[in-house]
Amino acid sequence: MALVSVIIPTHKRAKYLKEAISSVFLQTYSDWELIIIDDNPLNSEDQKKTKAVVDTFPFQEKIKYIPHKNSLGGAAARNTGIGAARGKYIAFLDDDDLWEESKLEKQIQLFKKNENLGLVYCKMYGFTGTQKKCVPQDYLVRGDIYKDILAMNFMATCTVMVKKECFDKVGMFDVTLPSRQDHDMFLRICKGYRVDFVEEYLAGMRLHQNRISRNVEKKQNGWNLFLKKWKKELDRFPRIKNRVYASYNWEMGRVYYYCQQYSSARRHLFKVIRYNKFKFKAHILFLASLLRIDIRLK
Repeated sequence: MALVSVIIPTHKRAKYLKEAISSVFLQTYSDWELIIIDDNPLNSEDQKKTKAVVDTFPFQEKIKYIPHKNSLGGAAARNTGIGAARGKYIAFLDDDDLWEESKLEKQIQLFKKNENLGLVYCKMYGFTGTQKKCVPQDYLVRGDIYKDILAMNFMATCTVMVKKECFDKVGMFDVTLPSRQDHDMFLRICKGYRVDFVEEYLAGMRLHQNRISRNVEKKQNGWNLFLKKWKKELDRFPRIKNRVYASYNWEMGRVYYYCQQYSSARRHLFKVIRYNKFKFKAHILFLASLLRIDIRLK
């Protein structure tokens, strides 16, 4: 039985998928199975292209290819993968992202040192082509991190390895959330399990214009449902609640601004400034939205 089940959900990204799969085959840790969930409509051109990419790889016995009949979304695709997984641990990789060669090995080492862990994450970098951009990630915490992750989601799905038993206890990804499914899942896991991290940049997120996170409607609806779902918990911790709402308004303010929906951007940015008048980036974007000029802030 494979110790680690790697799950890759894929949808309309056959051109990137080969690199993602290759980064799994290049892992220094070899006791894994790869589960690819094809979320393209059955018999569509995208589905045929995806299957053609999968068939190019050797050792097909290590790959489990599962096509959906219809597109169900990333959360449902991950759930399909979890249901098919045979490993003790599960690692997620998006079809346009990459892992460094030692990612699985170094995370497994931490699990072996501490059987009480439920999740291990690592640092993440952004990349375009062959150029990597490592953004300083100073917020790394271990142990009981429930309040930390409630205040801010500082992990990405491609950075985590999760003990499979966690999903038996806390449930699957919430398919009713159009976004923030990862934050919701991490919260449920961290509420009952301890966490550790590898302080290295072992996962890469591809930077391009077509990432799902740029979809304004999904992002807004996801935030609304997430805040409603976790309202009782946020009400228990007023300071954390303020931080979460500040993060929500900052994120939506930026998204609306970059989509040139300036009045909506200002509505959210004004709330950010009200929470924290020293958030100078919010002042800058608010002014830029008034002048309708395009600037880019990290």
